[in-house]
Amino acid sequence: MKILFDHQMFHRQQHGGITRYFVELIKGLTKIENIEIQLSIGETNNNYVKELSNIVSFNRELNTRKNHSLFSELFKKKSNSDDILHRTIRLVQQGDFDIFHPTFYDQYFLEHIGNKKYVLTVHDLIMQKYPEFFIEYEIPDKSTRILEGASHIITISETTKRELLNYFRLDEKKISVIYHGCPTKMNNNSSNFKKLNYDYLLFVGDRRGYKNFYSFLLSIKDTLILNENLKIVCVGSPFANFEIKYFESLFIKNKIFNITPDDEELQLLYENAVALVYPSIDEGFGLPILEAFVNGCPILCSDIEVFHEIANDSAIYFDPKSIKSINDAFYRIYYSKIEKQNIIEKGYERSRSFDWSKCASLTEEVYKKVIRQY
Repeated sequence: MKILFDHQMFHRQQHGGITRYFVELIKGLTKIENIEIQLSIGETNNNYVKELSNIVSFNRELNTRKNHSLFSELFKKKSNSDDILHRTIRLVQQGDFDIFHPTFYDQYFLEHIGNKKYVLTVHDLIMQKYPEFFIEYEIPDKSTRILEGASHIITISETTKRELLNYFRLDEKKISVIYHGCPTKMNNNSSNFKKLNYDYLLFVGDRRGYKNFYSFLLSIKDTLILNENLKIVCVGSPFANFEIKYFESLFIKNKIFNITPDDEELQLLYENAVALVYPSIDEGFGLPILEAFVNGCPILCSDIEVFHEIANDSAIYFDPKSIKSINDAFYRIYYSKIEKQNIIEKGYERSRSFDWSKCASLTEEVYKKVIRQY
């Protein structure tokens, strides 16, 4: 069984949950007998592609093993996105695959795929629910055409599945929910990363729009000012000028820092944080929740449906629009070692429900189902 993945999301994200999902899925699929992966990625700044490159070289050495190989289109020469798009289109037109699994909702391939089948992963419906947050971006076209044309659809949470059925008229029988997996906890005894000498709340990921970061800061600024040793550490893109000006206007510029860690350093940041804060007003899943689980980091997050689905009782929830609710949640963790330890232990237990190998295995079953149907 040969599966073709395209380049789209790897050229749109330097880092983020969607490309992490596809990298982990591909890594898991390469460990399954009788599956051959074809990639059309090209040169990209995505942080996770190097993990696939290592797997490619490993599998090339073992590609004499019966019915198991990995063919890669990881091009070495510089190429722009149009070149990669044309290359991907040629691969789609050639049809030397059993199933196409695009990484984005772009419909470019529909006129080229012929009778070949494709499986689509829908991560969220945030752009459909909150278009006002995306006026400066190219909005992916989750149209009825691309969704109805899919042989099967994977959603990453029950919440996303319900929303998908609410927005589009689709056959529920062709939708499967397959969760993400928890990261593997690394041995970081050799890390040179120095433990921060202050208490901090950890924020991971994009800070714009529905992530609700700036409203969260406004809600907690007085608590930051009153607690001299408390700060916020952001993992993600460097602060923009408008963000620095905003911090200054709240008188917390010296209370908030940006760090760009590698995976090992990020693990240490989780391990030593007061808590992970996740104030989004909407999400499709929430990978940082799983990262917090395995690294013993308590979670403070918005009281939204998908976070309850993923974290269950392993987090402390707050109303993302309530200053009092946000601060009450923080103080429950900051001043109660018993409550903090209880949330950590529940997180460890909850983490057992999420496994990348299971994600790959269930996705393989989707592929098999599609092939059996046609």
